Formats: sequence, C-alpha cells, structure tokens
Amino acid sequence: MHKIDWIGSQLAGLPAVTEPLFQDGWGDLDGVRDDLIRIPVVAGQAFEQKPPQVTGDRTVTDFRFRSAYNRLPEASGFGYIRLFEPPNAARVVLLMAAFNEHGYETRQAFAHYLLNHNVAVAILENPYYGLRRPGTGQPMRTAADLLKMGVGAVWDGVEVLDWLRHRRSWTVGVAGYSMGANTAALIAAVSTQPVACAAMAASHSPGPVFTVGALGASVAWDALGGPAAVDDLGSLFGQASVLRFDPPPHTATAVILGILNDGYVLPDATRALADHWPGAELFWAKGGHATVLWTHKDHMSELIVRSFDRLEAWSTAADAN
Repeated sequence: MHKIDWIGSQLAGLPAVTEPLFQDGWGDLDGVRDDLIRIPVVAGQAFEQKPPQVTGDRTVTDFRFRSAYNRLPEASGFGYIRLFEPPNAARVVLLMAAFNEHGYETRQAFAHYLLNHNVAVAILENPYYGLRRPGTGQPMRTAADLLKMGVGAVWDGVEVLDWLRHRRSWTVGVAGYSMGANTAALIAAVSTQPVACAAMAASHSPGPVFTVGALGASVAWDALGGPAAVDDLGSLFGQASVLRFDPPPHTATAVILGILNDGYVLPDATRALADHWPGAELFWAKGGHATVLWTHKDHMSELIVRSFDRLEAWSTAADAN
C-alpha cells in the first residue's frame, strides 16, 4: 500500500481487511460471467417502507425490496435503502458502496452536502454487506462472492433507479467512490434510460484493483492456485469491466474523478474508463485513495451536482433537435 494511503486510512478510520480475501478459493462461477448482460426489466416491484423520520425540512425513510438477482445467499436476498429527501427536490442520486463498506454512515456524509444542493440521496446496501451480510467474518470468502456481489449491486441499482424515477418523476443519477464508482459506472453503462453518473476514484473494472493495486496484498493467493492465478483473477473480474459495454449516449455527460497518488485504483484504470466514454469529463485530485475520500467530500459532491447539470443540458439539447 502507498504510504499516503496507509496514513490516510488510519486518519479516516476506514475499516481494515482483517481476514484474507477469497480464502475458500474460486467458488461457484457457473453462469455468473454472463449475468451482467442479462439484466431483467423488473416493473412494479414492491418496496416496503418504514415510517419516515422528519428532521427540520428533511425526511429520511428506510425501504426494503426483494432483489431480482437469484444467485445471492439468502441473507442478501432483500435489498435495503435509506432515502434522504429535501423539500421540492427535482434530482435524486443513488450512492453505491465502496469496498468493505458496511452500513450507511460513510455515504451519509455525502448526503449532507448534496441535500444542501437540493439533491435527494438514496443509499443502497450492497449484497454481502451490512444488513445483507451472510454470517460473520470475511464475507468475500471466494472470488465468486465478489463477482456475485458486484453483479447483484448492478441489478439492484438498475431496479432502484427505475423505482426512484417513477416515485417522484425525478431526474436520476448514480455515483460512488472506489468500488462504488465501478458499480455506478456499470449501472450507467447498462441503463437504457438517461442517468447522470459521477464515478470517483474509479476503475473501469475490479480486475486491476486486486491484481495491481494495494488490495492484492489481502488476497489469499494460495487458495486460488498461487502467483500464477493473478492473470486468471484479472480475467475473471474483467467480466465486470465497463469496457465490455458500448457506451450509451448519456455517458458522454458523466463526470469522472481520478486520484494521482492512488495505491488502490491506479490512474491508468481511471483513464481507461474516461477514454471509453467520449465526452465524459475527467478531473484529477492530488492525494491518496483514503485521504481524498476524507478531505474532498464537498468537492466530490459538487462533481455529482455537475453530472446532473451536464445530463440536463444534454437532454435539453437533444429535445431541441
């Protein structure tokens, strides 16, 4: 791990990977590789609602829904959302989880900035994490678990965006940091409806993060077959690469943030995503993976707002033509 990332992670209090990843080997990969290209259209899905909590002029509501992705463990079968709504908001952004991010707390810090911009915020718990965690200890026990988590998060994200779009006739967007950025970019890449996208500390794929980036030190390589497994793992996780998908028109309005001294998501992986989406704006921040997350929440919130501004300008121009 880069020194700046190690120091930053200590200061930010980020959860450490305390058990090796994929310690039970490859796992059951039958069919999973193609699941990203067969996302179903789920219409009229029921979202169960808890009583809303009102603080000042803002409302916070928790929801639950049944995931359409059927390869998840039973504990991950329901998705959980926390929705923050300011009055008269016309935009809503779905914030996706970073790696090892259990619960809503980290993304709630973004929510406070975005609510001040009159953007509603939905936070989705990933499969295998938080309320959807199967048992205790390391949830990513196999490589298949990580791929299933990513595919499940994309399926759930597409479903939630459709629900949000119809809930208030909002303009919808998706955003995330690190793994959440990769998931957000995949959701944008497979969305047939226009969606704003802000991908921050983004890789085009989880592959380089585990084979070249610092998270590779947490992988139980012996359980995967030893050092020769590096290429195989990169190829497997390459199935979750945005580069597999032809860019839909709305990705030209995306906003992408790269980090110059990132030890987890190397700049080349961010640049590959930006190059694949012609027209997308690419910004760079100085610092490490953890320090930018800790110190740039206001700036990243502004980039999320910018992604909405760009999408709406593009939509207006398209309507005029």
